[in-house]
Amino acid sequence: MVTHSEKFTEAIASLYYLISSADGEISDFEKRICEHMLETEKINEKDFNQLIGSIEHLSHDDVYAKCVKLLNACPKEEQIRALAWMRNIANSDGFMAKEEWALIFKIYKRELQLNLKDIIDCDLPIHAGLAG
Repeated sequence: MVTHSEKFTEAIASLYYLISSADGEISDFEKRICEHMLETEKINEKDFNQLIGSIEHLSHDDVYAKCVKLLNACPKEEQIRALAWMRNIANSDGFMAKEEWALIFKIYKRELQLNLKDIIDCDLPIHAGLAG
């Protein structure tokens, strides 16, 4: 069974909101990978959508600050997993927009001081699961 820290679902919802809106549109591919993410991570879709709804009225800077605070409250493994999912979502349409990459880079490198290799290592099984 998949279990997460208390803040993981809220962190991944705010991170998804930031990534999916970074290039100004949410593609069908991004939505499908989000659905797969919710299923894989055992996150209730209704709860997830309520979390998204609770931050839609906030400014980008406020959502970003909240996201970083939530991610910092998560164990390193969950931080890595959340960012691996976001890499897949950002790449879902075959192209990662520069705004999406800049956001991912800023969070993993500057805010969380994570290693990109760790994120990629986590990303590979996620990506394989999407293809299968």
